[in-house]
Amino acid sequence: PLANLCAIESERTIVKKRISGLSTSPDAFIQLKTNCSRKDGMERFISWTFKPLLKPSGEYYGIIATARDITEMAQLEEQVRQKANLETIGQLAGGVAHDFNNMLGAILAQASLIKRASPPNEKLLQSISIIESGVLRAKKLKTVLFI
Repeated sequence: PLANLCAIESERTIVKKRISGLSTSPDAFIQLKTNCSRKDGMERFISWTFKPLLKPSGEYYGIIATARDITEMAQLEEQVRQKANLETIGQLAGGVAHDFNNMLGAILAQASLIKRASPPNEKLLQSISIIESGVLRAKKLKTVLFI
């Protein structure tokens, strides 16, 4: 049987079910994609087309099947999907880094304004210095995380 061309049992079951539903109309056909195992054990991704064979009288007498190995095409499609996902993640990370940088800039600017506007006070200056130091460390961390 045609289904046995597919050495993977779970795929064979799918092929059998689909073939059994094939109409005997001259225009009927079924297309499906399955994983198949070659004799050497290597798995391939196959695109199948099944059509009924009809005598000139219109009487059904079998099925013709065509198979196309689309493994490389499927792998390339997967690589394109992965690349697109990585590009999306990169854009998202860039946006987050930009927003994070803006927040750190605002904190640093406010600390600087407080330092200038306040009378000299050792405890306040020490607190502002801690804020500035934390912002600078956060900027370094941002650079490591987002670049």
